[in-house]
Formats: sequence, structure tokens, C-alpha cells
Amino acid sequence: MLILCVIAIIITILLGNTKKIRINMGITGMACAFIIGCFFMKMSVSDVVAVWPTSTMFTMFAVTMFFGFADENGTLPLLAKKMVYTFRKVKFLIPIAMIIIIFIFGAIGVEPVSCTAMFAPFSYALGLAAGFSPLLIVTWLSFGTLVGSNFFNSLGGTIVKSYLANTEFADQAQSYAVKIWLGFVIVVVVNFILGYIFFKGYKAKDVDFEVPEDFNPTQKKNLILIAIFAILILLPPVIQAIAPNAVTKFLSTYCTINLMSILGTFVCLLLKLAEERTVFTKKIPWGAIILVSGVSMLMSVASKAGMVDAVGKWLSGSVSPSIMVPAMMLIAGILSFFSSGLFVVIPMLLPLIPTLAASTGVSAVGLLIALVVGSSITGMSPVSSGGAMCMSANPNEELRAKQFMPQLILVLCYWLVAEILAFIGVFNWL
Repeated sequence: MLILCVIAIIITILLGNTKKIRINMGITGMACAFIIGCFFMKMSVSDVVAVWPTSTMFTMFAVTMFFGFADENGTLPLLAKKMVYTFRKVKFLIPIAMIIIIFIFGAIGVEPVSCTAMFAPFSYALGLAAGFSPLLIVTWLSFGTLVGSNFFNSLGGTIVKSYLANTEFADQAQSYAVKIWLGFVIVVVVNFILGYIFFKGYKAKDVDFEVPEDFNPTQKKNLILIAIFAILILLPPVIQAIAPNAVTKFLSTYCTINLMSILGTFVCLLLKLAEERTVFTKKIPWGAIILVSGVSMLMSVASKAGMVDAVGKWLSGSVSPSIMVPAMMLIAGILSFFSSGLFVVIPMLLPLIPTLAASTGVSAVGLLIALVVGSSITGMSPVSSGGAMCMSANPNEELRAKQFMPQLILVLCYWLVAEILAFIGVFNWL
């Protein structure tokens, strides 16, 4: 049964990444889940359907739907352009300002792909004019997106919490999500400083940037709505952590990204901020939602077949506890070169962590950070969708033609730094 599950996972990944076939991995995953569950494990059809990841799917649907209105009516692109324009004169701070701006967009819930697509044109326009290396531009684009989208109350952070809710860590999901994000911050800050110095981000030429147009009435309404959305999601947990009180406790409990996204979408429809059909059909990433849900179903069935326990026991018996955290990061990083980190690698490996932590005594938090960071940082590579988008956005054809290999080497260097941090035990301190 375990061999059958492994074969199913390999087939799912291969069919999803073979150019001439390209079947959505979610569809293949669902088909394999039903075949293995019903015909080999004697599960009923309703039992297989029951492992459908309702919470994860709902989060992706709700958040992308809400921000789809702001993307469709031009609010988000114009806001990004205005923020970039604000920092154009502070030359040595441009890379730092850009990573902070992109982080803010990711933290309030903008989908990672949308963050990259939105900021890539402005980043190259500003960065190349200022004389920055394309690799430094890729660095701030990728790191800003990573640390923002993995913020504990953002889209990526909420998805990771939904994965944790299905493990023995359910009660610690929020606190672990915070620590995972702090691990991301450490990796990003260390790597960004190294990249900033190596690519001489402190040296920049004067740059002129076209003055952005003003917001129209529709965009102003959407902007106010996004501000309210961000404040109610991000501020109460911070205040509650510093000065606990009944009001912020209530807001922290109920003003979640899911609830606020649905209420925000309802207000968008009432105010007619964008055409409903366009948002529902073009701005919600249905392909990614199906991918996540289908692969999650397959992994849940494989877990019931005992695959997770078997792999966990093998790792705990084969890998020394002293290198378990960097080994987890290495495995996650390698796998994420061939499939999505957030949607495939993390749900595949996360169920192993409770077993590994209990059998080896290794910090569960350290293993979680290694898994999430390791599976995400390789998303900067030019063979991944995010890294390829960063590279293809370069308007300078000559520079773009030479960017593939240097960008791949850059990712490997950043990954190596993260491995060193894992090896010396930085993540275990959180």
C-alpha cells in the first residue's frame, strides 16, 4: 500500500510537470485518492470526499476574490506605483523600501503571484534606471513576496495554519505560524543584507519616475475598504500580544482573513467596485485551488495508509538528530524544485513533523521553519513560476538573456545561507 501511495504521488507530480501533458496535479491527486482509498483501502466514497480540505480551499477562494476587485479596477496597481514613486529620490533606500512595500501587500493578503506580477514592472523600471543589478531586483521582489505572503495572518500563513490544524499541533497553530514567520524574517534579513552589500545596493544613480495619476472615485472607495480590512486583521493581534484586553481579543478572534474577505467582497459588490463576472472568472485562481485541494486529498489518503508514519520512522532512524533540521530543509528544497512548495511539498511533509519531533527530541518549531522556508526559498529559481516571472519581467532583452544561470546560482547561495542558519540551530531558538 505504501509503495502504491508513493507511485501515485510520483505520477501526480510527473503528469503536472510534463510539458506535453500538463494535467492539473489536483485532478490527478483526486483520481489517485479515490482509486487507492476505495479500491485498495476499502474506504467509502463519502470517506474519501470527507478529506477534502475545506478550510484551505475557502481561504484561497475568499482572499483572492476580495482582492480581485481591487486588481480589476486598478486600485492595487496604482497604489503600488504611488508607493514606488514616493521612494524614488532616496536612492540607497530603494531596495529596502521596495522589499518593505511588497511585504505590506503580501501581509494584507494579496496572492504571491499577484504581488510579483504587480511589482515586477515597477521594480525593473526603477531598479535598472538606478543602475541596480537585475539579481538585486529579483532579490527584493522574491523576498518581499515571501516574507509578506507567509505573514501569520496573511494568505500563506493562514493556509499553513489550516495544515497545522489537521495535526497534533492544532492547539499551537497560531503560535507556531508566528514562529515560522519569524524564521522567514531571519532568513530574509540575513540574505537580503548579504545581497544588498554584494550587489552594491547602496550605490545608485539619480532616477526620474513618471508621476502616477490620481485615484478615481471607485479606487478611493476600494482603497478605504482595503485599509479597514488591513487594520482589523493586522492590528488587533499585535495589540493583544502587547496589552491584552477584551476588545482586541474579540477582534483577533473574529476578524480573521476569511471573515473579512467575505464581508469585504460583499461591500465591493454593493458598491459595484468592479464587474462581478470578470472578478469571479479571471481573478480567482481556480486552477491553484483545485491543485491544492486534490493533492491534499491524496496526501490525506496516503497518511491513512500509514505512509507518513513509515517515512517518519525511516527518517528518525536514518538521520542524526543533530542534522535533522537542515536535512528537512534540504529535502523540502529539492522537492520544491519540481512542485509547489506551499501547495504540494508542505502538506506532503508537514504530517511527518510530529512523529520526528517526538521520536528524536528535535524542536518541532525548528523542523516546521526548515520545511516552510526550505520549500519556499527555491521559488526564486528561474525554473519556478515565481522566479520565471521575475526574470521574464526584465525589459532589457540583453540582460534577460544572460539572467537564467546567475539567478539559479543566486537562489542556491541564498538556500545555502538558510541551510547554515538551520545547521547552527538558529531556528531551534524560536
